[in-house]
Amino acid sequence: IALRELKAAGCPLEGLPCILQSYMWLQPDTPDPFGYTLGQMVSMLKTFTAMRPDQLGNIYATCYGPGNTQRWGVFVDFSCMHQKPRTAHEDALFQEALTSLDTLYSHPNTIVLRFTKLPEGYPSG
Repeated sequence: IALRELKAAGCPLEGLPCILQSYMWLQPDTPDPFGYTLGQMVSMLKTFTAMRPDQLGNIYATCYGPGNTQRWGVFVDFSCMHQKPRTAHEDALFQEALTSLDTLYSHPNTIVLRFTKLPEGYPSG
């Protein structure tokens, strides 16, 4: 979805509705080699977006459009930020994004889904 479309579908009073994913990278080259975290995220997003406006009980209740449709921005660092190998331009964008992550994850109007459990059978530390 394009940013302009997300803005058009956003919460009229509070800005863009965004859900962010926070998780441990399982390998240096790929964060989720077996799709474990992705599966958890999809399950959580289905549950969350199935909620009615009155169940949300906060500013996100205003994010509903015609026919109770919803549109949310989802931020997953691996797919939303350039990964290695990067060109010089991509690296500049990556570094700029790194300096904004604290604001993104701590903003009062974003929802952060934290995935802290390793996949079953995956070696810890």
